[in-house]
Amino acid sequence: MRKKRAPRAPKEVHKMKICFPSMGYRSLDERTAMECGRSQFYSIVDSDGTLITSIPGDLIFTLGLKTLARWLSRRGVEALVTRDIDEGAVTIFEEAGICVSRVDRETLRESLAAFTSGRFEDMGHMPHRRHEIEISIET
Repeated sequence: MRKKRAPRAPKEVHKMKICFPSMGYRSLDERTAMECGRSQFYSIVDSDGTLITSIPGDLIFTLGLKTLARWLSRRGVEALVTRDIDEGAVTIFEEAGICVSRVDRETLRESLAAFTSGRFEDMGHMPHRRHEIEISIET
């Protein structure tokens, strides 16, 4: 007689926190900002499509991009997905341990779907952990 195996524990899936420069703060249907440095809000989204929080962009104008990068890093954000960003800003985010990607989509939902499916341009030199996330977003 064969001995029954104990059931395997489900494979743990890494959920990534991603920051998007946005024009609003209420939902994933908000528009993405055209430029990272001139965003009205910075929205933090979980890779499963949950909007975690948004912070006002005017704080960043006062405190600077380095402060934003450190603040995001301390909260576990691993990636910044934006429509446009300059080289200096990419360096600032990478120094804080945040990967930077370019996705040219209208809404946060569309940008998240493009990022998690691999349709993005890598702007920096850090490897992405996108291959480890599981997404269940309704589009």
